[in-house]
Amino acid sequence: MKKTFLLFVFAVCILSISIAQSPFKYQAVMRDINGNILINKNVGLRVSIMQGTTPTTVYSEGHNKTSDQFGIINIEVGTGSVLSGNYLTINWSALNNQLQVEIDMTGGTTYTLLGTSPILSVPVANYAVKAGSSTFPAGLIMPFGGNVDKIPDGWLLCDGRAINRSEYPELFNTITVNWGGGDLSTTFNLPDLRGQFLRGLDGDANVDLDKSTRTEKYIGGSSGNNVGSYQLGAFEVHSHTGLIGYNGNHNHTGSTSTAGAHAHDIPLNSGNGIESVNTGAESGTNSVSTSTNGSHSHSLSINYNGTHTHDVSIYNSGGNETRPVNANVLYIIKY
Repeated sequence: MKKTFLLFVFAVCILSISIAQSPFKYQAVMRDINGNILINKNVGLRVSIMQGTTPTTVYSEGHNKTSDQFGIINIEVGTGSVLSGNYLTINWSALNNQLQVEIDMTGGTTYTLLGTSPILSVPVANYAVKAGSSTFPAGLIMPFGGNVDKIPDGWLLCDGRAINRSEYPELFNTITVNWGGGDLSTTFNLPDLRGQFLRGLDGDANVDLDKSTRTEKYIGGSSGNNVGSYQLGAFEVHSHTGLIGYNGNHNHTGSTSTAGAHAHDIPLNSGNGIESVNTGAESGTNSVSTSTNGSHSHSLSINYNGTHTHDVSIYNSGGNETRPVNANVLYIIKY
Protein backbone atom coordinates (compact mmCIF):
# COMPACT_ATOMS: atom_id res chain seq x y z
CA MET A 1 0.00 0.00 0.00
CA LYS A 2 1.25 3.46 -0.88
CA LYS A 3 2.12 5.70 1.98
CA THR A 4 0.97 9.28 1.94
CA PHE A 5 2.33 12.32 3.64
CA LEU A 6 1.90 16.08 3.70
CA LEU A 7 4.40 18.45 2.23
CA PHE A 8 3.23 21.45 4.20
CA VAL A 9 3.85 25.13 3.68
CA PHE A 10 3.69 26.89 7.02
CA ALA A 11 3.01 30.59 7.21
CA VAL A 12 1.76 32.87 9.93
CA CYS A 13 -0.35 35.26 7.89
CA ILE A 14 -1.91 38.07 9.83
CA LEU A 15 -5.47 38.40 8.58
CA SER A 16 -6.28 41.45 10.61
CA ILE A 17 -3.99 44.08 12.08
CA SER A 18 -6.79 45.40 14.24
CA ILE A 19 -6.81 44.36 17.87
CA ALA A 20 -9.26 41.50 17.74
CA GLN A 21 -9.25 37.71 17.58
CA SER A 22 -6.79 37.03 14.74
CA PRO A 23 -6.73 33.54 13.21
CA PHE A 24 -3.69 32.84 11.06
CA LYS A 25 -3.41 30.75 7.94
CA TYR A 26 -1.86 27.29 7.63
CA GLN A 27 -1.48 25.65 4.22
CA ALA A 28 -0.45 22.09 3.30
CA VAL A 29 0.05 20.28 -0.01
CA MET A 30 -0.88 16.58 0.04
CA ARG A 31 1.35 14.19 -1.92
CA ASP A 32 1.95 10.48 -1.89
CA ILE A 33 5.32 8.80 -1.38
CA ASN A 34 6.14 9.31 -5.06
CA GLY A 35 5.33 12.99 -4.92
CA ASN A 36 2.03 12.75 -6.72
CA ILE A 37 -0.57 15.32 -5.69
CA LEU A 38 -3.59 13.89 -3.89
CA ILE A 39 -6.70 15.62 -5.21
CA ASN A 40 -10.01 15.73 -3.31
CA LYS A 41 -8.52 13.85 -0.37
CA ASN A 42 -10.42 14.19 2.92
CA VAL A 43 -8.30 14.24 6.08
CA GLY A 44 -8.64 15.03 9.75
CA LEU A 45 -6.18 17.45 11.32
CA ARG A 46 -5.31 18.35 14.89
CA VAL A 47 -3.44 21.63 15.26
CA SER A 48 -1.82 22.58 18.57
CA ILE A 49 -0.01 25.67 19.87
CA MET A 50 2.93 24.71 22.07
CA GLN A 51 5.11 26.94 24.23
CA GLY A 52 8.00 26.83 26.65
CA THR A 53 11.55 25.50 26.90
CA THR A 54 10.10 22.02 27.03
CA PRO A 55 7.11 22.71 24.75
CA THR A 56 3.71 21.92 26.20
CA THR A 57 0.33 22.31 24.54
CA VAL A 58 -1.56 25.46 25.54
CA TYR A 59 -4.23 25.20 22.85
CA SER A 60 -5.52 22.54 20.46
CA GLU A 61 -8.23 22.41 17.80
CA GLY A 62 -9.51 20.00 15.16
CA HIS A 63 -10.26 20.40 11.45
CA ASN A 64 -11.75 18.17 8.78
CA LYS A 65 -10.67 19.26 5.31
CA THR A 66 -10.65 18.08 1.71
CA SER A 67 -7.78 18.98 -0.62
CA ASP A 68 -8.57 21.00 -3.75
CA GLN A 69 -7.66 20.32 -7.40
CA PHE A 70 -4.05 21.17 -6.60
CA GLY A 71 -3.88 18.97 -3.52
CA ILE A 72 -3.90 22.04 -1.22
CA ILE A 73 -5.53 22.20 2.18
CA ASN A 74 -6.07 25.60 3.82
CA ILE A 75 -7.07 26.13 7.42
CA GLU A 76 -7.22 29.09 9.76
CA VAL A 77 -5.72 28.36 13.13
CA GLY A 78 -8.06 29.74 15.74
CA THR A 79 -11.29 28.81 13.94
CA GLY A 80 -11.37 25.02 14.37
CA SER A 81 -13.27 22.86 16.83
CA VAL A 82 -11.67 23.56 20.20
CA LEU A 83 -10.15 20.45 21.78
CA SER A 84 -8.32 22.14 24.66
CA GLY A 85 -7.38 25.59 25.90
CA ASN A 86 -8.65 29.00 24.77
CA TYR A 87 -7.24 30.67 21.69
CA LEU A 88 -8.10 34.13 23.03
CA THR A 89 -6.03 33.64 26.17
CA ILE A 90 -2.82 32.51 24.47
CA ASN A 91 0.12 34.56 25.75
CA TRP A 92 1.98 35.26 22.50
CA SER A 93 4.79 36.97 24.38
CA ALA A 94 5.89 33.60 25.76
CA LEU A 95 9.12 32.05 24.45
CA ASN A 96 9.41 29.26 21.92
CA ASN A 97 5.98 29.32 20.28
CA GLN A 98 5.49 26.26 18.09
CA LEU A 99 2.78 24.85 15.85
CA GLN A 100 2.28 21.07 15.95
CA VAL A 101 0.22 19.38 13.23
CA GLU A 102 -1.20 15.84 13.43
CA ILE A 103 -3.18 14.06 10.71
CA ASP A 104 -5.64 11.22 10.17
CA MET A 105 -5.58 10.26 6.48
CA THR A 106 -9.03 8.65 6.75
CA GLY A 107 -10.67 11.87 7.88
CA GLY A 108 -11.13 10.63 11.43
CA THR A 109 -9.55 11.53 14.77
CA THR A 110 -6.84 8.88 15.08
CA TYR A 111 -4.03 11.31 14.59
CA THR A 112 -0.41 10.71 13.61
CA LEU A 113 2.21 13.37 14.23
CA LEU A 114 3.02 15.17 11.01
CA GLY A 115 5.51 17.70 12.31
CA THR A 116 6.24 20.70 14.51
CA SER A 117 7.37 24.09 13.27
CA PRO A 118 8.46 27.19 15.17
CA ILE A 119 6.15 30.18 14.99
CA LEU A 120 8.58 32.91 14.09
CA SER A 121 5.91 35.59 13.88
CA VAL A 122 2.85 35.78 16.06
CA PRO A 123 -0.61 37.23 15.41
CA VAL A 124 -0.06 40.89 16.14
CA ALA A 125 -3.60 41.45 17.34
CA ASN A 126 -3.47 38.72 19.94
CA TYR A 127 -0.04 39.83 21.06
CA ALA A 128 -1.46 43.29 21.57
CA VAL A 129 -4.12 41.84 23.83
CA LYS A 130 -1.98 39.42 25.84
CA ALA A 131 1.59 40.73 25.68
CA GLY A 132 1.35 42.41 29.07
CA SER A 133 2.10 45.81 30.50
CA SER A 134 5.70 45.85 29.28
CA THR A 135 4.44 46.28 25.70
CA PHE A 136 0.92 47.63 26.02
CA PRO A 137 0.56 49.23 29.44
CA ALA A 138 -2.70 49.86 31.22
CA GLY A 139 -4.06 53.25 30.20
CA LEU A 140 -2.94 52.99 26.56
CA ILE A 141 -5.61 54.49 24.26
CA MET A 142 -5.85 53.27 20.68
CA PRO A 143 -8.24 53.70 17.73
CA PHE A 144 -10.13 50.51 16.88
CA GLY A 145 -11.66 49.79 13.49
CA GLY A 146 -14.17 47.12 14.51
CA ASN A 147 -17.60 47.28 16.09
CA VAL A 148 -18.23 47.36 19.83
CA ASP A 149 -18.92 43.64 20.02
CA LYS A 150 -15.46 42.95 18.55
CA ILE A 151 -13.47 44.78 21.24
CA PRO A 152 -11.01 42.14 22.56
CA ASP A 153 -10.35 41.01 26.08
CA GLY A 154 -8.10 43.41 27.96
CA TRP A 155 -9.59 46.54 26.40
CA LEU A 156 -12.57 48.76 27.19
CA LEU A 157 -14.53 51.25 25.12
CA CYS A 158 -13.78 54.89 25.96
CA ASP A 159 -17.40 55.82 26.61
CA GLY A 160 -17.09 57.64 29.95
CA ARG A 161 -18.86 55.01 32.05
CA ALA A 162 -17.97 54.53 35.69
CA ILE A 163 -16.26 51.22 36.51
CA ASN A 164 -15.17 49.62 39.76
CA ARG A 165 -11.74 50.60 41.11
CA SER A 166 -11.05 47.21 42.66
CA GLU A 167 -12.10 45.33 39.51
CA TYR A 168 -9.66 47.28 37.32
CA PRO A 169 -6.79 48.07 39.70
CA GLU A 170 -4.03 48.52 37.09
CA LEU A 171 -6.09 50.94 35.04
CA PHE A 172 -7.17 52.88 38.13
CA ASN A 173 -3.58 53.11 39.38
CA THR A 174 -2.60 54.54 36.00
CA ILE A 175 -5.32 57.04 35.13
CA THR A 176 -6.76 57.48 38.66
CA VAL A 177 -9.61 60.01 38.42
CA ASN A 178 -8.21 62.07 35.54
CA TRP A 179 -11.34 61.45 33.51
CA GLY A 180 -13.84 61.50 36.36
CA GLY A 181 -14.13 60.29 39.95
CA GLY A 182 -17.19 58.07 39.48
CA ASP A 183 -19.00 57.95 42.80
CA LEU A 184 -15.90 59.51 44.43
CA SER A 185 -15.44 56.34 46.45
CA THR A 186 -15.52 52.95 44.72
CA THR A 187 -15.70 53.77 41.01
CA PHE A 188 -13.91 55.93 38.45
CA ASN A 189 -14.72 57.10 34.93
CA LEU A 190 -13.26 55.85 31.68
CA PRO A 191 -12.27 58.53 29.17
CA ASP A 192 -15.27 59.66 27.14
CA LEU A 193 -13.92 60.06 23.63
CA ARG A 194 -17.16 59.68 21.72
CA GLY A 195 -17.22 62.32 19.02
CA GLN A 196 -13.99 63.86 20.38
CA PHE A 197 -10.66 64.80 18.83
CA LEU A 198 -7.59 64.16 20.99
CA ARG A 199 -5.09 66.93 21.76
CA GLY A 200 -1.64 66.68 23.28
CA LEU A 201 -1.24 68.17 26.75
CA ASP A 202 0.20 71.67 26.37
CA GLY A 203 2.38 71.62 29.49
CA ASP A 204 4.60 74.70 29.24
CA ALA A 205 4.56 74.90 25.43
CA ASN A 206 1.97 77.71 25.47
CA VAL A 207 0.36 76.50 22.25
CA ASP A 208 -3.00 76.02 23.95
CA LEU A 209 -3.52 79.59 25.12
CA ASP A 210 -6.81 78.68 26.79
CA LYS A 211 -5.44 75.72 28.77
CA SER A 212 -6.33 77.31 32.11
CA THR A 213 -10.03 77.37 31.13
CA ARG A 214 -10.25 73.62 30.39
CA THR A 215 -12.90 71.86 32.48
CA GLU A 216 -13.78 68.44 33.87
CA LYS A 217 -16.40 66.46 32.00
CA TYR A 218 -17.36 64.23 34.92
CA ILE A 219 -17.31 65.22 38.57
CA GLY A 220 -13.94 64.73 40.21
CA GLY A 221 -12.10 64.71 36.89
CA SER A 222 -9.19 66.87 35.74
CA SER A 223 -9.48 70.49 34.69
CA GLY A 224 -7.00 73.09 33.49
CA ASN A 225 -3.61 72.05 32.09
CA ASN A 226 -3.94 68.38 33.03
CA VAL A 227 -4.55 65.04 31.31
CA GLY A 228 -8.26 64.27 31.11
CA SER A 229 -9.56 67.86 30.92
CA TYR A 230 -11.98 68.88 28.19
CA GLN A 231 -12.33 72.00 26.05
CA LEU A 232 -15.30 73.26 24.09
CA GLY A 233 -14.98 74.25 20.45
CA ALA A 234 -14.17 77.88 19.68
CA PHE A 235 -13.12 80.34 16.96
CA GLU A 236 -10.07 82.53 17.41
CA VAL A 237 -11.05 86.21 17.71
CA HIS A 238 -11.19 87.80 14.27
CA SER A 239 -13.04 90.48 12.31
CA HIS A 240 -14.41 91.02 8.83
CA THR A 241 -14.19 94.30 6.88
CA GLY A 242 -15.84 95.39 3.65
CA LEU A 243 -15.47 98.46 1.42
CA ILE A 244 -17.76 99.59 -1.39
CA GLY A 245 -15.77 101.42 -4.07
CA TYR A 246 -16.90 104.87 -5.23
CA ASN A 247 -16.60 106.44 -8.68
CA GLY A 248 -14.10 109.16 -7.79
CA ASN A 249 -14.62 112.94 -7.59
CA HIS A 250 -17.35 113.85 -10.06
CA ASN A 251 -20.42 116.02 -10.54
CA HIS A 252 -23.81 115.59 -12.09
CA THR A 253 -25.43 117.90 -14.72
CA GLY A 254 -29.19 118.25 -14.99
CA SER A 255 -31.32 120.07 -17.60
CA THR A 256 -34.61 121.89 -16.88
CA SER A 257 -37.54 121.58 -19.22
CA THR A 258 -37.89 124.28 -21.88
CA ALA A 259 -39.97 127.32 -20.98
CA GLY A 260 -41.74 127.58 -24.36
CA ALA A 261 -42.78 130.81 -26.11
CA HIS A 262 -43.78 133.46 -23.61
CA ALA A 263 -43.75 137.21 -22.95
CA HIS A 264 -42.62 139.39 -20.10
CA ASP A 265 -44.58 142.52 -19.02
CA ILE A 266 -42.41 145.52 -18.21
CA PRO A 267 -43.95 148.30 -16.09
CA LEU A 268 -42.91 151.82 -17.09
CA ASN A 269 -42.28 154.68 -14.69
CA SER A 270 -45.21 157.05 -14.17
CA GLY A 271 -45.15 160.77 -13.66
CA ASN A 272 -44.79 163.91 -15.64
CA GLY A 273 -41.48 163.02 -17.11
CA ILE A 274 -40.87 161.92 -20.63
CA GLU A 275 -40.10 158.21 -21.36
CA SER A 276 -38.86 156.96 -24.64
CA VAL A 277 -40.30 153.57 -25.51
CA ASN A 278 -39.88 152.23 -28.98
CA THR A 279 -40.64 155.37 -31.02
CA GLY A 280 -42.30 158.62 -30.09
CA ALA A 281 -42.72 160.40 -26.74
CA GLU A 282 -45.52 160.10 -24.27
CA SER A 283 -46.32 161.41 -20.81
CA GLY A 284 -48.18 159.70 -18.01
CA THR A 285 -48.42 156.00 -17.11
CA ASN A 286 -47.63 153.64 -19.98
CA SER A 287 -46.73 149.98 -20.54
CA VAL A 288 -45.17 148.07 -23.38
CA SER A 289 -44.87 144.34 -24.29
CA THR A 290 -41.44 142.96 -25.10
CA SER A 291 -40.89 140.35 -27.79
CA THR A 292 -41.12 136.70 -26.78
CA ASN A 293 -38.01 134.96 -25.41
CA GLY A 294 -38.54 131.82 -27.52
CA SER A 295 -37.96 128.17 -26.56
CA HIS A 296 -34.93 127.78 -24.25
CA SER A 297 -33.49 125.66 -21.37
CA HIS A 298 -31.61 126.23 -18.16
CA SER A 299 -28.45 124.32 -17.12
CA LEU A 300 -28.16 122.99 -13.54
CA SER A 301 -25.01 121.80 -11.72
CA ILE A 302 -25.41 119.30 -8.83
CA ASN A 303 -22.66 119.13 -6.20
CA TYR A 304 -21.22 115.69 -5.19
CA ASN A 305 -20.85 114.53 -1.61
CA GLY A 306 -17.08 114.01 -1.68
CA THR A 307 -15.10 110.83 -0.99
CA HIS A 308 -17.21 108.44 1.12
CA THR A 309 -17.83 104.77 2.07
CA HIS A 310 -20.85 102.56 2.62
CA ASP A 311 -21.53 100.10 5.48
CA VAL A 312 -21.82 96.44 4.47
CA SER A 313 -23.81 93.70 6.27
CA ILE A 314 -22.09 90.25 6.23
CA TYR A 315 -24.32 87.25 6.93
CA ASN A 316 -23.24 84.01 8.63
CA SER A 317 -23.09 80.66 6.83
CA GLY A 318 -21.88 77.10 7.50
CA GLY A 319 -22.94 74.04 9.52
CA ASN A 320 -23.27 73.11 13.18
CA GLU A 321 -19.54 72.79 13.96
CA THR A 322 -16.04 73.48 12.71
CA ARG A 323 -14.24 70.25 11.72
CA PRO A 324 -11.68 68.80 9.31
CA VAL A 325 -12.39 65.84 7.04
CA ASN A 326 -12.63 62.87 9.40
CA ALA A 327 -13.53 59.20 9.78
CA ASN A 328 -15.20 57.41 12.69
CA VAL A 329 -13.34 54.91 14.87
CA LEU A 330 -13.82 53.57 18.36
CA TYR A 331 -11.29 54.58 20.98
CA ILE A 332 -10.42 51.78 23.37
CA ILE A 333 -8.24 51.73 26.47
CA LYS A 334 -6.05 48.93 27.83
CA TYR A 335 -6.80 47.85 31.39
